Amino acid sequence: MESPSMASKTASSRQGFLKIPLQSVPEGKEHNPALASLPPGKFIPYPARLAVVRGNQGDEILIADNLSDNALLIEAAAGRILHVFDLTTSDHIPASYPYAVVVTRDGFHAYCSLWNASAVVELDLRTGQVVRSIPLLASSSPIAAGSHPTALLLSNDEKRLYVALAGADAVAVIGSVGGRLIGLLSTLLPGQDYGGSCPSALAEAANGKRLR
Repeated sequence: MESPSMASKTASSRQGFLKIPLQSVPEGKEHNPALASLPPGKFIPYPARLAVVRGNQGDEILIADNLSDNALLIEAAAGRILHVFDLTTSDHIPASYPYAVVVTRDGFHAYCSLWNASAVVELDLRTGQVVRSIPLLASSSPIAAGSHPTALLLSNDEKRLYVALAGADAVAVIGSVGGRLIGLLSTLLPGQDYGGSCPSALAEAANGKRLR
């Protein structure tokens, strides 16, 4: 049995850090003037969530960069950037705020929620391309609150993608083939007349019959 001091030392040990460099602003885009202290044309990545991509040539990591409106696929061992996914939705950065990522078991495809753009994007991890953007209760008004997609979960059979919509008190159900919205599950409690449940995490029962 480890002593408290040994347990603390073990828990705090690490192998190292993978440094994510400042990200380049895509051509034709402008950064937020409030971040004037940054070098010209550069932006803070701010990793929000990540997912491990299992590969035959070594593991990779997919990262949602919240403040640079992109996602990065990097080598897990050396941190070399393999693909940069441009997830901008406006002329200004940040605007879409990538939030969470989830990867298919074969490591070929992934999804990333765009918290401030009321959408989820599908990514092709082999080609480095954005396959499609799937709108989720997006408002036509630029000043209206969005649905704020947060947590993502692929069903056990990977036929459905569940998306927690923190700003809409609902969970979106998307068909993984075709990327179409096929349903909305309310997260309001029985008898709850006003919103505010703000779902931000998801889990599926082993038998696939319940979502938590």
